[in-house]
Amino acid sequence: MQQDVINLINQAVNEAHLGHRQQSQFIFGKVLERDPQNEIALLWLACLTPNPFVAVDLLGGLFKRNPADERVSAYLKKARARCAELSVNSSHELKAAPPGTFRLKASSSAYEYRDIAPSNRSVPYLGEFLMQEGYITQHQLNVALRTHYDMALRGQPKRVGEVLVQLGYLTPQQLEHSLALQQSASSEVNYR
Repeated sequence: MQQDVINLINQAVNEAHLGHRQQSQFIFGKVLERDPQNEIALLWLACLTPNPFVAVDLLGGLFKRNPADERVSAYLKKARARCAELSVNSSHELKAAPPGTFRLKASSSAYEYRDIAPSNRSVPYLGEFLMQEGYITQHQLNVALRTHYDMALRGQPKRVGEVLVQLGYLTPQQLEHSLALQQSASSEVNYR
């Protein structure tokens, strides 16, 4: 293994141990750019992803290469169980989800998502407001909403604005400024 790949792996593992999941995933992605079959990076990414369907895909590939690896087999079993659980929940609880929400498609690694249509609200939702101000794109909002949804499923809910900052799409100062502008617009509407 090349020294630069080893250094990246060590850096990614350190980030994961510090609780910086997104940064760790990013660095492991860099490892896979240099070595697409790196089993260490693939295993870590499977463990770090909030999406169990993605974990099953990654672990399934690793299991095919080395079916005797008991650790991969155990992780794969857990990820498949979580997928089954989410598939049942998504089909029952999220069947009538409103626009702007993500739903896991049953037995799939794909999300079903309907973009948020521009609202007719006097004060737009934060994501819509941030797009209007040019701070984020529709794609960035989609990624943030998906991450927001994944975190809620894992019992670690965060507000969409916090997720946008965590993903690096916004600075804390931009979020604060946007929330203040949104609050100001809300106050103006209430006085009319």
